[in-house]
Amino acid sequence: SIQEKNQLFFKYGDNGIIFLNVCLDSDNIRWSNLIRDNDFQGVHLICKGDWINVLTKSYYITGIPHYVLVGKNGQILKNKVASINELEDLIKTQI
Repeated sequence: SIQEKNQLFFKYGDNGIIFLNVCLDSDNIRWSNLIRDNDFQGVHLICKGDWINVLTKSYYITGIPHYVLVGKNGQILKNKVASINELEDLIKTQI
């Protein structure tokens, strides 16, 4: 949930962890409202054009939310993180 992601942001954001949220929905207004209405923390990007297809194929995205942990050097440490709890455990290994 957004609340859980916000909790991680406030808990680990000062440790150099960047929370990047990528919208794969073509409804930009709905995404903007979701960010505003939920005080959704982090950096927000909206995919346009063929980027939606590129990302879903490259990262095997079959559902939302989809978590990917990227290390400081840009290397993907884990794609398809199973849950917000697993994501937090992985974050702890990186700080």
